[in-house]
Amino acid sequence: MKIFCDFDGTISPRDVGNELFSRFTNGKAKEIVEKWKAGEIDSRAMYLRSIQHLQITKAELEKFLLDQSIDPHFSRFVRFCEKRSFSTFILSDGMDLYIRPILDRNELEHVAVYSNKLTWKDEKTLIAEFPYYDQTCGRCANCKGYHLRRFSENVAESVLVVDGLSDIFAAKEADLIFAKNDLEAYCRKKNIPFMPFRDFSDIMDGLEVHLMNNS
Repeated sequence: MKIFCDFDGTISPRDVGNELFSRFTNGKAKEIVEKWKAGEIDSRAMYLRSIQHLQITKAELEKFLLDQSIDPHFSRFVRFCEKRSFSTFILSDGMDLYIRPILDRNELEHVAVYSNKLTWKDEKTLIAEFPYYDQTCGRCANCKGYHLRRFSENVAESVLVVDGLSDIFAAKEADLIFAKNDLEAYCRKKNIPFMPFRDFSDIMDGLEVHLMNNS
């Protein structure tokens, strides 16, 4: 079994990326995000436009990240998976610049992350890179469906743990879906089977039931 988890709003209770761009663009990113939600632009264009308004220093970013947390059950969930030899991946249409430090601070540096990249050019300038953009269908900067397909070959089951609109295409590739928020609403609307969750303790319970029913 391989398990693929979203980061913003799933592993992290907050949408860290949205908060970062909202706070440090003086709200100018909000209109750009609305264009993405309406399907007028893809998430790569959303980021490239938003970064033009981003005003943050390394010190401000470090302070911002100290206020960010992860689901209190996620570390236990990773150990739960390791004990059962389940592979765990983090798939995010967000940025490694905030994902990796938050994970490292919680002693989760060994968990694989596939995301977009944001690097410092100098003390105040950031540059975005999208290493998986060529694999997308034109909606996301980082195609989660692509990662599920390439990592799920010869695997009995793939499990997706998600919450948002950037997870729609990945949902079509997964064998078992745990969903909340916007993705839960989408699954209900499209009659896609899923299991609702609030936090990673629910996912552990759900997996235990699933494994018992399929043993």
